[in-house]
Amino acid sequence: MSAEPAAEDTFTCASLSFDYSQVSHSVVESLPASAISIHQSSDHLITHADREPISLRLVSVLGEVVLARNANQDLDIDLSLLPPGVYFAEVICGGQREVRRIIR
Repeated sequence: MSAEPAAEDTFTCASLSFDYSQVSHSVVESLPASAISIHQSSDHLITHADREPISLRLVSVLGEVVLARNANQDLDIDLSLLPPGVYFAEVICGGQREVRRIIR
């Protein structure tokens, strides 16, 4: 019996090179600092935004919206009211979006 070669998902090409001169280093530097701060404890999810209104959606693992709130700067969500399960908190502030997984 002859052994079959193992399938590989990595291919090498010695002559392949990339031209990074077209990539601007200022792109990363020009991104604004995060305007959203999210703090999670065992029973609270607290969000704060420096300048923009906050929109928060709490979604179950099945995709159903459990809670939706909007605020000017601060939101404090009491997580102890949720039944046990896995949830995702989507926080949108201006052009920024952050998602956090919550396990109850």
